[in-house]
Amino acid sequence: MPDDLTAQNIVQLASGYWAAKTLMSANELRVFTALSTRPKTSEQLTKDVNLHPRGAKALLDALVGLGMLEREGDDLYGNTPETDAFLVEGREIYVGGLLDLMGGQM
Repeated sequence: MPDDLTAQNIVQLASGYWAAKTLMSANELRVFTALSTRPKTSEQLTKDVNLHPRGAKALLDALVGLGMLEREGDDLYGNTPETDAFLVEGREIYVGGLLDLMGGQM
């Protein structure tokens, strides 16, 4: 086996599912719509979209890491311009329905 041969591409492609599923789960829970009026804490979002308190911060921080949410301080989350434009129900160009369809395929 060549010394420069790695499984990096295979692992990166396989782990892409985690990022996609995180985004689709947040969309299914309507996290972005809940944040359309103002930033909220993880505790507020837990109540607004029926998140389990134990996993709420992990989901929200993962979305920050993916560039789908912005975080101020330790616990105030808001939409990015992109998610506010395309993943809030009722916006002119809402692609959340497509994510719901794609999520059902996974």
